[in-house]
Amino acid sequence: MVAITTKFRDRDINEGMAAGFTAYLEKLNEEQLLNQIDKLINKGKQ
Repeated sequence: MVAITTKFRDRDINEGMAAGFTAYLEKLNEEQLLNQIDKLINKGKQ
């Protein structure tokens, strides 16, 4: 699961990752989002 949010403080990231997210991305960062999707797709192919 990938979280896409405007809450991007260290505390928020840590809580999101502890809740089970694979990645915690800042909302509206298109390049970061596409890179993470690519990583997850490639990880699934392994």
